Amino acid sequence: MSEAVTKRYARALFEVAEEHGKIDQVEEDLNAVVQAFKDEKAEKVFLNPRLDAEAKKKLIETFAGSVTNEVANFLKVLVDQHRENELADMAKQYSAAADEARGIAKATVTTAVPLSDAEKKQLAEQFGKAIDKKIKIEEKVDREVIGGVLIRIGNRVYDGTVAGKLSRFKQTLTTRS
Repeated sequence: MSEAVTKRYARALFEVAEEHGKIDQVEEDLNAVVQAFKDEKAEKVFLNPRLDAEAKKKLIETFAGSVTNEVANFLKVLVDQHRENELADMAKQYSAAADEARGIAKATVTTAVPLSDAEKKQLAEQFGKAIDKKIKIEEKVDREVIGGVLIRIGNRVYDGTVAGKLSRFKQTLTTRS
């Protein structure tokens, strides 16, 4: 399925959750369902193409009491539309929409060595001020960057890595030659 379709489904669920004042609860429930379906047995049953939609809906009913009506109904819609295999992607898109509504931006921070909590906090504060949003940091360690930090926030990239500086220096030398 295309990313545009998963975004549409996630956006529709987000709008319903927002209307009912349940953005956080729906996000928690949706992520809990995704985690539950990571269990091999549950996944095989829920994603089994031979199991008809009514049987899958009955499965959803068994745990519907532990999730919001919005999530239970959403799962039923996915079953009716044969899109239950896209649940994890839709959950990610939902979380992105929820973060956007909360004024939170996700930043992927790549460094050669793990950052301390204080360093993460400082980066989040500095870049949060720059883009006027609260920053949620996802850390990656990549020895190839040599040193420094590479930060991706949406489609913006801030490259302060040694590898990036060396690459730009090399490019400058080759264009001048």
